Amino acid sequence: MKIIVDLGSTYTKIAIFSEGRLIEQLSMRTQNDKFTQIIDKVQKLNYSQIVIAIAGPHDDKNLYFTIEKCQIQYSKQHLQSLFKGEVYFLNDMESVGYSIKCNNAIFIGIGTGIGVCYKVNNTVYASECGHIRVDLDQDLNEFLCRKFKISVISYDRIISSQGIISLCEFYSKNNLTAKQIFKTRPQIVQKYFLFVEQYILQIRKMFNIQSIFLTGGVVSKNYQQFKQFSNQFSDVSILNQQQAFYGCLNFIELVENK
Repeated sequence: MKIIVDLGSTYTKIAIFSEGRLIEQLSMRTQNDKFTQIIDKVQKLNYSQIVIAIAGPHDDKNLYFTIEKCQIQYSKQHLQSLFKGEVYFLNDMESVGYSIKCNNAIFIGIGTGIGVCYKVNNTVYASECGHIRVDLDQDLNEFLCRKFKISVISYDRIISSQGIISLCEFYSKNNLTAKQIFKTRPQIVQKYFLFVEQYILQIRKMFNIQSIFLTGGVVSKNYQQFKQFSNQFSDVSILNQQQAFYGCLNFIELVENK
């Protein structure tokens, strides 16, 4: 069996595969004090390989992850000692990039934050393109700077789940959840998608790409609205959230076949 742990900023999902088939899936809120519970749950399973995909960067030695607004550093060597079998580490968007056979593509994950990777010549690269600076009206810019206590606003503050909440606070003075806004505030949603479109245009200018894939919690929970949005473009497609699991399986296969 193979285990995939998708460690997101809001939710952690665990997928169990046997002979390439998904046989069980678990989901729980990601909380710092529950991370040991996740490890304990995985340790009890019988598996040969495990992939841990995190919402954050990683290098040769460490994973860097944000839980409950706290930046946490994990030693890869320490994590490897906790699990049996082969242990692999990926950025969460890298895992999505490995899920589709394509060249010259960008994968954008819209959730608690914005994750981006690009794929060129079948090689996947994680990036920090969610932090591209966005030009805003002065009043909106000042509002967001005050709210987040920062001096520069990037797209992850606008098109993430927190972004649409902030837009609603600014334009309608209402404090609603992202779910409520997508269901009951069409004018705010319209403004939101203008920023998503603006972001896609920025990405096109930066990369020589053939395809753009949208995924993530915000996309999957509001699939029909994002599908309608993507239909405006010939090169934009929607992926489901399980795509990352199969990307991790493809990554294992690539490593084994080297």
